[in-house]
Amino acid sequence: MQESFTKHQRVAILIDSANIFMTSREMGVRVDYSKILERLNGRQVIRAVFFHVEADGDREAGFLRVIRGLGFEIRAKRLRVFADGNAKANQDVDIAVEAASLAEKCDVITLVTGDGDFTPLVHYLRARGVKTEVMAFARNASRELREVADEFFPITGEMFLEAELPAA
Repeated sequence: MQESFTKHQRVAILIDSANIFMTSREMGVRVDYSKILERLNGRQVIRAVFFHVEADGDREAGFLRVIRGLGFEIRAKRLRVFADGNAKANQDVDIAVEAASLAEKCDVITLVTGDGDFTPLVHYLRARGVKTEVMAFARNASRELREVADEFFPITGEMFLEAELPAA
């Protein structure tokens, strides 16, 4: 897709950290979230929210300090472990509600996720005149999500960390 950035655009970026973390872990890489922000190309960021699943609060504290230092709000949800051993902390609804609440305040919403469950959200935002961008690893980005978004930007090697950050 052709990039159509203008500096006056008001942008919100919403990161589904669980989705990005799982793929980056499978690939053996770590995402540099400052590079994700750079991809917004100097547009006016009115909201940057990092939806985080808390698994080990002490171990994650340094990582979250870095994320907060980049200007992100952290929306954390504790990982719930059930009696059968399954764990869950899905934030899809939280992300969708945040995006819907921002629809009147933004020109663009950038979703950093490859989760196809967000396809109806993209349809909703576009119907309200909000430009939608999806940023994700190409290998795990839902084909349907990529197709309905106004633009898709793959997370590639130049967006990986070269130096170690505190563990996430």
